This record gives sequence, C-alpha cells and structure tokens, in this order.
Amino acid sequence: MLPQVNEIITALETDEQVKVVVFDSAVEGFFLIHLDFLAKLDDLAQLPAGPTGLHPWPEMLMRLSRAPVVSIASIRGRATGMGSELALACDMRFASREKAILSQFEVGAGLVPGGGPMAQLTRLLGRGRALEVILSADDIPGDLAELYGYVNRSLPDADLDRFVDALASRIASFDKRTIMDTRRLVNLAGMPPDIELNPGGTRALLPWHGQPHRSGSRS
Repeated sequence: MLPQVNEIITALETDEQVKVVVFDSAVEGFFLIHLDFLAKLDDLAQLPAGPTGLHPWPEMLMRLSRAPVVSIASIRGRATGMGSELALACDMRFASREKAILSQFEVGAGLVPGGGPMAQLTRLLGRGRALEVILSADDIPGDLAELYGYVNRSLPDADLDRFVDALASRIASFDKRTIMDTRRLVNLAGMPPDIELNPGGTRALLPWHGQPHRSGSRS
C-alpha cells in the first residue's frame, strides 16, 4: 500500500492543474483499515526514513497535508488505524451517518499509533476526547464523530456523494493560487509540527512485547 500511496501523493505534488482531490473507497464497508498483521511488520519498520527523517507513513501524511491541493476524505465504512490517519491528514472529512466508523484501535492491540493521530486529534477534539478515542480503541460512528469534531459533518448516506462532489466542484471553480495561499495560512495556524506526527518512530508501528495487563484492569 505504501508505494501506491506515495505515487498518488507525488502526483498531487507535481500536477499544476489539480485543485481538489477526494479520497473514497470502492470496497463496500471500508474506507481504509490498518496493516495486514499476517505480514512481516518488521519489514515495515525497517523501511528507510524519508527526507524529513520521519518514517515513510507519517511523512506521506505530512506531505499530503502540505501538498498544493485541497484534500477531502469521503468516509463510507470503516476508517480505522491507518485509514483514520489518512482521513486526518486530509483537509476535510465527511462521513456517512449510517455507515462510517472511525477508530484508532492500536492501543487495544498493543500498538502505539504511528501516523500522528495524537497530534491531529488533540487539535480537532481537545485533549480529553482525543484520549478517549485513542485509549478506548473503540469504534466511533459517524454521528458521534461529527459531534466530537473528528469529521466536518456526517450526512445521510444517500446524500454523502452529492454533497462532497458539490463542495469539491465549488472549491475547484476558484483560483488555485488564492485557494493555496488561504490554505497555507490556515495550516500555519492549525497544523502540528512534523516532529509531533511521528513521536514513537518506527517502534510505534510494531506490537508491544511487554507484560500484558489483565483484561478489564484499571490499574
């Protein structure tokens, strides 16, 4: 997946015509979920760092947030783990009220989230709700995601595509330089610094091998 995402982001960084990109899914029930845990996760951790020194995944998300396009996530189905992180890297997120499910499940699997949701969600939701979402590792349905600020809006599933297409088309009708200058100033005020997007390094992407706590323990 990572090489494919890198190709998309590189294309967005170099295409002078594109103003808006919408990420959605053709797979019923899913926006994007996490890694294949049957794969060799060591291979992921050993990927060389990018030019910023970050692991390739958080670096790609950082590049997407700064690419010269407006990015919109249209979420229908599960956006969990890396799927949630991709959505958070987008400028805007819109969710199906009936079908969207967002989560950062990693803590429940003995992982530290590796794509910067601690920085992104804290800015969007506030500290308490960010900790609730990340530490509970629980599903957040579309209507609650809207209430918390995880997404811009949740809409009836039948209206999601029409709304997102209309918004993307309206933004794309405006002057690109004006769009990008405005977006750059918003990013200066609201985007976390690069270092906050990868606080755990590559170790954050791998299972924790310490002594597990007993299920249900509050100690």
